Amino acid sequence: MTNAGVGMPCPVCSVPLAMSDRQGVEIDYCPQCRGVWE
Repeated sequence: MTNAGVGMPCPVCSVPLAMSDRQGVEIDYCPQCRGVWE
């Protein structure tokens, strides 16, 4: 995902997504419902 994804709302609960790097893969995750998206 690109930097444009920063601050996107979670599609499940609408909380702003956080970004993380896991083993070289940049992911967006929701700190509330724990959903994970690439």
